[in-house]
Amino acid sequence: MMGTIIIFLILYYFVITDSIEHEITMYFVDNSTGQIMKSALEGRNVDNVVFISNIEELEQLILDKETQVGIVFEGTIYEPHFTIVHGENMREENVNLISASLKNMILNMAGVSIDAQYSTKFLGDRVEPIPQNKMLIPIFLTYEVMMFSFFLSAVFMFQEKAEGSIKAYRITPTGTAIYITSKTLTFITKGIVYALLLIFLTLGFKVNFLALIPILILGIALFGFIGMSIATFFSNLSEYIFVAMGVVIISMLPVFTILIPSFSPFYIEWIPSFPALHSMKEILFPTGIDLGRQVITLVGMNIIAYALCHFLVTKKLMKEGA
Repeated sequence: MMGTIIIFLILYYFVITDSIEHEITMYFVDNSTGQIMKSALEGRNVDNVVFISNIEELEQLILDKETQVGIVFEGTIYEPHFTIVHGENMREENVNLISASLKNMILNMAGVSIDAQYSTKFLGDRVEPIPQNKMLIPIFLTYEVMMFSFFLSAVFMFQEKAEGSIKAYRITPTGTAIYITSKTLTFITKGIVYALLLIFLTLGFKVNFLALIPILILGIALFGFIGMSIATFFSNLSEYIFVAMGVVIISMLPVFTILIPSFSPFYIEWIPSFPALHSMKEILFPTGIDLGRQVITLVGMNIIAYALCHFLVTKKLMKEGA
C-alpha cells in the first residue's frame, strides 16, 4: 500500500503537471496588395504568429509540424480570400472557426460591423477547471482504493480454500452473512486508511469527509461483493485472473466520461464504477451537482450485489466439496 502511495505522489507532484498547454503557432503568407494582414497583426502585437515569405516554404513547414496551422491570405480588405494549410489531424470544425475569425477580423478592419452569430448561456455556476494532477485523485481512489477489495476478496477466498480453513468454517454456526460481513469490514477498514493517507498527502484536510467516508464504504463494499461472487466460480487465482482483468477493463470505461464530459452513453452509467467515480469527483471537487442519484444508484447496486454474493457463497463456497 505504501509503495503504491509513494508512486502516486511522485506522479502527482513531479510527473503530471497542473496543466498541459497545447500551443499552436499560425504561419502566414500575406500575398495581398500592401500586405494588409501583416500590417494588421504586427500592429496588434499578436503572439504565436509568424510570417513566411512564400507558399512552398509554408507547405514544407506544415508538413514538418502537423499540429501547426498555415494561412495564405490573398485578395483585398473588402474581398479577403484565405487558404488554410493544416495537418491531417486537424478537425474540420477548427478549420471553419479559424476561417470565420480571420474573415471577421479583416471585415472589422474595413469598418464593416458584424453582429455576433451566437450567444452563451451558463446553466450553472462556473467553477475553476480541475488541475490535471488533481484529477488523478478520484480516479485513483475509485480504481485503486475501492477496486482493491475486488481482488482482495478473491485472494482471501482462494487462500482459505488452499489452507482448508473454509472447511472448518462450514461446521461453525456463524453462517454466510457473518463470513461476507467480516471480509467486507476488513476491506473497508483497509480502504479508508488507504484513502485518507492519500488525501492528506495531496489535498490536505479541506475535504468533505462526512460525504467521502460513506461513499468509500459503499464503493469498497460493492466491489468486494462483486469480487467474492465471481471468485466462487473458480478454485484458484490463476483461473480467476483472466475474468478479473475483463471486469477491470470494463470498469475502466467510465474514466472516459471524466476525461470527455460530453461522452456519457447510458450503458456506461450502469457500470458499477460509474457512480463511485463521479461521486468521488464531486465530493473532492464540488461543482454543485446533486449527488443523490449517484448515492441511490450505489446503494441499489450494493443491495443487489450483496444478495447475489450471499446466494453464490452459500451455494458454492459453503457447500461441502466446494
